[in-house]
Amino acid sequence: MFFKKYDVGIIGNLCTVDLNIANSLAELGVKVLVFSKANSSSKGKTIDNYHNNSTAKYDIHNYRSSLDFYLQACSCKILLSFTGAVLGPMKKIYPLRFLPIFPPIINFATGSDITEFMGEKNLKSFLFRLHLRMSSMNCMVEYPHALKNILHYKIPKVYFMPFPAFRLPDKKLPFPDSKIKIIFFHPSHLDWQVSDSHKVRYSSKGNDRFIRAFIRAIKNGMNAQCVILDRGSDSSEAHSIIDQSGVKESFIWKKDLSRDELFQEFLNCHVVVDQFDVGGLGGIAAEAMASGRPVITYIEKNCSRLIYGGDTPPVMNCWSEDEIYNQILACADLDMISVKAEDSYTWVNRQHNCNIVCDKILFYISLITGQKFKDYGWNKNAYNK
Repeated sequence: MFFKKYDVGIIGNLCTVDLNIANSLAELGVKVLVFSKANSSSKGKTIDNYHNNSTAKYDIHNYRSSLDFYLQACSCKILLSFTGAVLGPMKKIYPLRFLPIFPPIINFATGSDITEFMGEKNLKSFLFRLHLRMSSMNCMVEYPHALKNILHYKIPKVYFMPFPAFRLPDKKLPFPDSKIKIIFFHPSHLDWQVSDSHKVRYSSKGNDRFIRAFIRAIKNGMNAQCVILDRGSDSSEAHSIIDQSGVKESFIWKKDLSRDELFQEFLNCHVVVDQFDVGGLGGIAAEAMASGRPVITYIEKNCSRLIYGGDTPPVMNCWSEDEIYNQILACADLDMISVKAEDSYTWVNRQHNCNIVCDKILFYISLITGQKFKDYGWNKNAYNK
């Protein structure tokens, strides 16, 4: 029998989500091991200049082979796996996960793994669906096509909870000087299925509609500028639309950013623009809101209620080009976007704060493993003698 040195193992980097959760769980007294592929440069660094620093201690293991990962995983009482990350080191030895020494798994879906990959007709997708069925718990995203696939393939043990993607900054970032222009920041991948139109693709961003709407707003006299990241399968298409618009000077192109550079761009803008096809709140949108920035994006309201109940995300919700155009024009009202910024910061702190979400994760860890980390009050009795 393996000695279970760690309460929890975490695998799946995904914008430092593993380190954020490790910090939060360690602060709650949980012994945590974070898995990283050998020679990975992302581990051990400061999470973000804008995030709280923590003195909580957790270990990092840089695994060098499938067997190395397996042996270390067996020292954990449970594994948290993001975007199916556990399947990477286990792909050659997957049957070994069914041995009693291997820990139970909680999966955290993040987007295209469920909206697209799970629905593909190949062996890898079949094994991924099998993996979900054999796991102890599946925390899913609430995107429309994710729900479609979950229902179609009858994935069991499905739970919805806000994604613990980051540590919130101590306070929201102040707006830049707005005397000259309203600054929009568009960090999402440029993708509307022109260059990549695979039939099971449901993670396109639909941001051509934003680009066209923004061009209309500029031509109709709005004093604004858009900082846009040059990334995504339809980047060349975006360049073509903007170059032919007659207002290309209103767009500032930037290359892909590091995590710190991303947060610096949040600092430099008034409004963040996300996606218009996915239908749910993504990591970039939540991080922007955590920095005190209003977000223009598309949320499918029936899907949103599955994860947030009646606590609707206070985004500037829009889908069609005309709806996006109207929301862009509304941003000329600085008082309005200041209120939206305050609402966004308060809401995301209530729903996505890593410490709060980890309280929920900790309960499910207790449910699956039998470990007790918190007093839930059932021993309190005013009439004990």
